[in-house]
Amino acid sequence: MNARADDSDLEKAVAGVRATRADIAIRPDRWDTPFGLASVDMLLRDPFKMGSVSEEQAAALSGMVNSADLLRQAVDWLGLPVSEAPLLPATHDPVQDLFRAISQAQPLLDRAVHSLTPENRKKALDAWEDMLRNNEGTADLEFAVQASTSFDQASLIQAAYNVARAVDRALPLLERSPHPVDNPELLIRYGKSHTYQRPVAAAGEKQIRVVIDFAEEVTIDTASAPSAGSGIFGIGLLYLPNARGTKILRGGDFSQGAGLFGVGGVFVQGSSATFTCGNAGQGAGLFGIGLFSADIPANAAYQIDFGGQGAGFTRGAGIFIHHGSQADIRGGLTYPDPREELGFTSFCQGVGYGPRAYAAGGVGLALVQGDHNHIESSYFAQGSGYWLGFGGFFVLGDENAIQARRYDQGAGIHTAAGAMLLRGNKNTLMNWAVGPAYGWDYGVGYFALEGNENTAQASWGSGHGDINGHALADISGDKNTLALPAFGSGAISRNAPSYGVVSVSGESNQIIPVSSPWGIQQISSSTILKDTFDLTKPEWPTVPKRAESKEKEKTELSGKMARAEKEPASDRIGDWLFVAAYFGLDQEVPAQARDRLWTLTTPELPAFIERVTPERFDEYLYARSILAAYAALSTNALHDQFISAQGTRKMMLLSLMSYGAPKDFVSVVQASLNDPDWRIRRAALGVLGYWFDQEEGRTPGRLTIIRMHDKTIRAQTSEKYIADLFALLALKPDLPITDRLTVAHAQKDLPEALATATWQVYADVLLKNKKFYDQAFRAELEAAKQFQRQLLPLVTDRLHDPDPEVVQAALITLGQWDTDGAADTIRPFLGDDKAYIREGAATALSKMGRAGKRALEKALKDPEERVRLIAAVGLKQF
Repeated sequence: MNARADDSDLEKAVAGVRATRADIAIRPDRWDTPFGLASVDMLLRDPFKMGSVSEEQAAALSGMVNSADLLRQAVDWLGLPVSEAPLLPATHDPVQDLFRAISQAQPLLDRAVHSLTPENRKKALDAWEDMLRNNEGTADLEFAVQASTSFDQASLIQAAYNVARAVDRALPLLERSPHPVDNPELLIRYGKSHTYQRPVAAAGEKQIRVVIDFAEEVTIDTASAPSAGSGIFGIGLLYLPNARGTKILRGGDFSQGAGLFGVGGVFVQGSSATFTCGNAGQGAGLFGIGLFSADIPANAAYQIDFGGQGAGFTRGAGIFIHHGSQADIRGGLTYPDPREELGFTSFCQGVGYGPRAYAAGGVGLALVQGDHNHIESSYFAQGSGYWLGFGGFFVLGDENAIQARRYDQGAGIHTAAGAMLLRGNKNTLMNWAVGPAYGWDYGVGYFALEGNENTAQASWGSGHGDINGHALADISGDKNTLALPAFGSGAISRNAPSYGVVSVSGESNQIIPVSSPWGIQQISSSTILKDTFDLTKPEWPTVPKRAESKEKEKTELSGKMARAEKEPASDRIGDWLFVAAYFGLDQEVPAQARDRLWTLTTPELPAFIERVTPERFDEYLYARSILAAYAALSTNALHDQFISAQGTRKMMLLSLMSYGAPKDFVSVVQASLNDPDWRIRRAALGVLGYWFDQEEGRTPGRLTIIRMHDKTIRAQTSEKYIADLFALLALKPDLPITDRLTVAHAQKDLPEALATATWQVYADVLLKNKKFYDQAFRAELEAAKQFQRQLLPLVTDRLHDPDPEVVQAALITLGQWDTDGAADTIRPFLGDDKAYIREGAATALSKMGRAGKRALEKALKDPEERVRLIAAVGLKQF
């Protein structure tokens, strides 16, 4: 993708958080994730391109006329080679020209299909279809990824591109001079009104299906079957070019512009229209391209259950375009989201999604151009990117009503990018949370508003960067109301800065003021600051199927648990962990599975550790909490598997050593400080920092917790996690299972910060085994001194590492250790050229006691301004 010259407003604003354009970059190579897209990586590496790319895409999509041009737009995002070789010369017969194009495309399509074996085609399709039906929990995505690797997507796309170009060339001739055709590959019809009750333009394996219907009134009603521009290992294109009359399309899953290992496209004109389909349609692609383009001047209605209206899944692109006014566009309001009572899981209206850790996401784009449209979705919608995907949502027009619920309207979640562009006047934008403009966990969210008298409101979490993500928002125009809490705020989390940068230009705009060391509101002098706004509250749709969906989940999970009892130990443990980590409505069966895992025997632990892989990252979040309880018993298994591990898995196993005793792993961690992979060096420093962490305050370190008295423990409200307690309890290898379960049951939400009740139960266990833990804790404190003396030179050496993230990790480790002279070693890095390192130095000093505070106070008098600024930020962290 090529971006135009970027607007400088945001780049100027970012200086207000002591950073530059380069400091906002996100590294997409953090994980060994297959099927990544260079176009998405470009946006992550330079998030300031989001603005120009959004403008570019909105302009391009709004002017699209030909189907081939729209297909080419999607292809460019996927980075696939496409030949522009001229078509065969046109003859006097456009029908024959089309048949020739289809015939020439067929070998290319056959080549693409045959690039996967029949067995792999079936198994991969079954798994991916489960995900596209919102059944990701039952999908064998690990196999699907492996089976899909060799798919020849380039041949598929070239075949579809050649056919689309041929149709675009033939359409004017076919309209002027009727050439009716009734053939499986090509259907051309004329007349006043046509109704289809069978799938049309629905291409299965190795099929090309092109339908051109010039009738004014067209109804396609195919119930649950894929139809109306569906390509599943095939190419299905539907053209309804008559601008008069009503078009009604009703289809099942994978309809109305859906490409699964295929290309599906719908290109519609009419005076009014209704479009309804199930899952993955209206512009949805996975290992393929789904295109939906409709020009309906007024009175169009859209509905899809899940995953469409511009949704790009792994190696896929989905584009949705609506031109017209007074449309009702609803997507993803069917499946209850487990996070809260009013949420639906949507993945609609400009979403790029990849299943976390298994595979990178695709690109989803949605453009709505017109006035008085109602556009509504819920979770992950309207310009949302998830796991190395990109979602773009562009609304051009006046007095449109736009509503979504969470993770939307320019949100980048888990190393992804999401963008929303709203251009026009008197539009209303409503959201609940995490948008507009939100960057979470190495994600980047971008929101742009251009126009006058627009209103944007949210309840919380807008214009905010957190967990190493960044938010960018660019507002231009007059009299806009921005009732957006935290709009232009950031955070220091996981020891690194997350930025929220907002630029507001124009006259008499209203905004909620924010004060944040890692956020900035660059506003014009006439901007009006208001703490509250009296606005109409959004009406959220009810979630009618919540109880039904919960019961269905419970039945499926219970069945998996029952089947696991008959399986070999390794498979049984794998199924238990899958259920234990299942994120859904039912929590009863996952709790039962976790109880099984809390009671494993030592011989079963190697099989448990084998489940720690990048592909099972969501399971890993639970596995590490549970494995911490077995730290002393799993030492040998962890050693053995670490030796043969590579890449991300090696990093994950190394991180698990944090919960073990230093004496058991120090040689491995020490050697890892010189690993050629920056991620391993960084993880090794993280382990060392964790072992000998003496930080106090909201996040007390390991050594601080060891030193705590009973009364202090029982009063804790600090931000620590259950793995931190189990790692200490595991110093007693023969701790009774009943004690382990008592602590586990006290923590109702395993991945969340510890409840005070959990600390109190932990204190009870310590008291019950007081003699042992008093002795064990004294030994740990004594060993810490020896290890710190031994390892300090090695940690200090990493301050000169070529990778800035390793340097930052070394600074944090020194701050956690708080050894004599560490403050003097850290202080010079407050003046580093990279904001990431400057922030790391300030955070490291804030973790220390008096020495760190004195170093920061001294830096307040430094002649260099950026040193003084970062020192002030560091002092605020005490």
